[in-house]
Amino acid sequence: MIYANYKGKVYKVSEISGQQVRLVSEDKNDTTNGFKLKEYPDYYLNKDILPNLYVKEVSLSNLSELFEIKAFVRYQCENFELISNSDKQYLLIGTSDSKLAKKMGFTRTDKYYYEKKVLRVDAELMEERKNLPLIV
Repeated sequence: MIYANYKGKVYKVSEISGQQVRLVSEDKNDTTNGFKLKEYPDYYLNKDILPNLYVKEVSLSNLSELFEIKAFVRYQCENFELISNSDKQYLLIGTSDSKLAKKMGFTRTDKYYYEKKVLRVDAELMEERKNLPLIV
């Protein structure tokens, strides 16, 4: 996920196009800073239960920082992709490394992808932050 610091507040970034960045907020108060309510297309199902999101297009030059945060899981001294952490007791992890997957008892879920459900207590959730350039 990519984030941006805009006027001292960190927002999610949904799109970067050239020098323009689309910021996303769930805070209605951001409308006072020029954010507009996202309009969902008519063909979206269950629009009434979708979250109210507020968006604003800004120039890269108006950001104080742009960064990416990647979540991953450290399990048995190896790093894996985090697929889901919605379960209170388990994490769903994945890899495209077939040899590692076979060695660690992963299940093949796609042509080149493997997954495994592991106990949270046996794994460590990690995040890696990477600063991105503000000049394109």
